[in-house]
Amino acid sequence: MKSYKYNKIALAIMTTALAVTLVNCGGSSSSDSDDNNGGTGPSTFEVIQLSEQTPTLAKLRKAQNADETLTRIKNSLLVNSNHNYIFNTKTRTTFDTTSAPASADGNVENAVDSLNDDAGFSSTNLIEQGVDEADFVKYDGESLFISVNHTSDDLLIEPRVAQVTAASSPIAPDVWYPQDFESFIRVMQKDEFDVMQEVTRIDSPSDHHSYQNIYLSNDKLTAFATKNTWGWTYDDWRYPGIWQNGSVDIVSFDVADASQPAKLHNVSISGYLVRSRRIGNKLYVVSQFSPAYPAELDYAPQTKEDYKKNVDLVNALSSQQLFPTITINDAEPVALGDMATCYLPDNSDEHSSYGNVLSVTVFDVDDLTNYSTSCLNTYTDGFYMSQNAIYLTSQVYNEGESSLAIHKLDVTDTGVEYTASGSVPGYLGWRGVSFKMNEKDDLFRVITTKRTGDPNDNFDHQLFVLQTNEQQSSLEPIAQLPNDTYPKKIGKDNEDIYAVRFIGDKAYVVTFERIDPLYVIDLSQPNDPKITGELEIPGFSTYLHPLDDNHILGIGEDATGRFGEIINSSLADESSDSQTPSHSVTQGEGGIKFGIFNISDINNPIEVQSLVLGDSGSRSEALYEHKAISMLKTSDSTFRLAIPSSISQKTADRQWGTWQYSGLETFNIDLTNTTQPLAYNGAIKAEQRSDDKRWRTYGSNGRGVIHNDQLFYVHGHTVWSALWQSPESATVEQAVMPAQQYVVESRGILQCQGGGTSLADSAQKLTDANVSVIGSKCMGGLAVPAVCGASTGELNAHQINTVDLSTAIQLGFSKASAFGNELIDVDCSPITQVSQ
Repeated sequence: MKSYKYNKIALAIMTTALAVTLVNCGGSSSSDSDDNNGGTGPSTFEVIQLSEQTPTLAKLRKAQNADETLTRIKNSLLVNSNHNYIFNTKTRTTFDTTSAPASADGNVENAVDSLNDDAGFSSTNLIEQGVDEADFVKYDGESLFISVNHTSDDLLIEPRVAQVTAASSPIAPDVWYPQDFESFIRVMQKDEFDVMQEVTRIDSPSDHHSYQNIYLSNDKLTAFATKNTWGWTYDDWRYPGIWQNGSVDIVSFDVADASQPAKLHNVSISGYLVRSRRIGNKLYVVSQFSPAYPAELDYAPQTKEDYKKNVDLVNALSSQQLFPTITINDAEPVALGDMATCYLPDNSDEHSSYGNVLSVTVFDVDDLTNYSTSCLNTYTDGFYMSQNAIYLTSQVYNEGESSLAIHKLDVTDTGVEYTASGSVPGYLGWRGVSFKMNEKDDLFRVITTKRTGDPNDNFDHQLFVLQTNEQQSSLEPIAQLPNDTYPKKIGKDNEDIYAVRFIGDKAYVVTFERIDPLYVIDLSQPNDPKITGELEIPGFSTYLHPLDDNHILGIGEDATGRFGEIINSSLADESSDSQTPSHSVTQGEGGIKFGIFNISDINNPIEVQSLVLGDSGSRSEALYEHKAISMLKTSDSTFRLAIPSSISQKTADRQWGTWQYSGLETFNIDLTNTTQPLAYNGAIKAEQRSDDKRWRTYGSNGRGVIHNDQLFYVHGHTVWSALWQSPESATVEQAVMPAQQYVVESRGILQCQGGGTSLADSAQKLTDANVSVIGSKCMGGLAVPAVCGASTGELNAHQINTVDLSTAIQLGFSKASAFGNELIDVDCSPITQVSQ
């Protein structure tokens, strides 16, 4: 790994490496005598068989030089046409690029520092203590920052002048924002009534960028903005095709005065954002880049000459087309890392191909120009980070068997450094993947699943403990469960894993098919893990949250068919001895279930209390997104909990519940109450069913913030404020329009003909209607067809007071803001008589 303080050394190295070509490389070749053309032209060109771009269990090593990395990337652009050509000439051979799998015969320390009890307010709920995660909402105790991406299909309170007053049962207004897609960060602060109001907005870097998630620390706001990505970032990040032609910007702001954010730096990386984390003042950014295929590439070459043309096209690509670059503050782009030090599979050779370049870049949050980068050119599709290391994983399938490849990157003072690789049988699946991996005392713990092919028992779940052998650069299994000494299965027949949480020297696993077994696994002796306790209860948890050394909270679904009733938002109390249903049930058949478990006796876990909110059809983002959960620790034994939800209720004639409301559900937790520690506290109801509103708009997504006795709820992009003691009396923000704004109307000038309305005559229309015109100008910039008789697209624009907006609209004017950023100031064309 090489550290950079924004220089061009790496770009120079990379440019030199581009002299490499794929001809005369040796290896197997095709004679293709019909195409030799009498010994001229293609007859001197050797074709080698390229390997498929497949995952591998091989360890990693540094590239021998920049040429080796470059060859793999170039080969990735040629491999399809290479195989098609060799197939057409019937000389196809295969090369094995996989290695054999490796043999794999205390206190709440990773709970969450998101409780933030010292500061008095909740913050982002985290997987690992001290490892911050980006989210679209951040709060520092005074200012609330919200990353917004919205289109004409999104609900956003229309800016208006009228005061919004508190209501006992507030309803989000059904107002459709009139503009096309736009992205910005809302900056909110409390007014004199402790109601969150917008004080300013931070625009995205360009019209083509959309803000993603953000970080907030020490008066520094760091935001990710992606280009050519619609919506949020991709989850499946192995395949080269989806990583082409994108870029991600990292923009930092000084928000010491949040009402006037000061931009510090704008860093642009070619490729896409994959994952990020923050530890202290270091920001860890994982991005992925893949070169685009040349437009003229022939995917089915019939002759050697055709294939050589493909090789020439690939060799002609520039450095910035083949390797990721970084641009800081609009300077010239430089290489993001060094191809000569990229990590490759140790079985890579001249036949190998892989186009994705995964970059792990570590930035100084206070100065984004100070960074270091490590690059990997190998398959990866999973991510976990502790305070000490990053673990990258990939699923490898070989002859029907699935294995998990694991690569460890140590966190250093200057960045990250590759340390070791290993593998275990099985796969991680898709539920709570990051929670299935954990590091403690330099030991990596992971839970995987294998398919058995037995319809009566389809899953085998396994826990592995691996230690690092730095001399061999390997992660070596030192224990697994089940084993010969402890053969008991994790999960009953056909039960899949729904939740995992490693807490100190324990692991807690929830499996489910008919009932919800909670397994307690003792890891206090890392080389001798064992299942010590098991609890069978109805329903299942999809998320487990440590409260203290003796209690955990489970959030999931009540899938027993015994639903709670909703009467004034009350909760049904479910006893722990519910009858097991006579049929197998699936996700979504019950309400949202909350359970408090006493784990003080690891041999005998107990469900102290369970509550069910809503009926079938009730949903919460907290069921699959841990960052949707807000919790504030108010004492050693008391907590405040908030989750977004969308609540449905069953009726006599419907088996599936009917939507009733969407909002923020709140609870008090008191662990000194040994029988009923969980108490419902009420809800902020942002949307409610009515004769005019039959469907939810935003569903169960959103974020809550708890600040002592104050409660804030981000629903869509709108913020609701309430006292913790009375969430039903929440107040929606007052979205205020600027005091003045521009309205526009067409000048009516026709191409090739003239005519139209002068700026003065247009202004007089407003004046005659008692609308004060503060200023006037001409605007243009709209795309119009170049056709005689069509409009020139020129507009008369007038600045008026916002209070007169409705009058202007009635006169036929439109808001200039409705055109987004399309309009520009232009010189007013003269008004002439229409040509005959």
